[in-house]
Amino acid sequence: RPLRPDARILDGGAHIGLSALRFKQLAPRARITAFEPDPRIIPMLRENLARNGADDVGIVEAALAQSTGHA
Repeated sequence: RPLRPDARILDGGAHIGLSALRFKQLAPRARITAFEPDPRIIPMLRENLARNGADDVGIVEAALAQSTGHA
């Protein structure tokens, strides 16, 4: 099923941003929030999004989980 141009997407476990970049290709006006809990990966995620013109992707430095806690 095709994405709506203005889709709302939550990317859980964004890693270096490949999914978010693909979603931006498919739906350029999509509102994307990328969740990534690994602080070592965050700089690469930010850089990849910026270099590919996806500065409007929101980044949350946390994991998505059913309960509160630490990993």
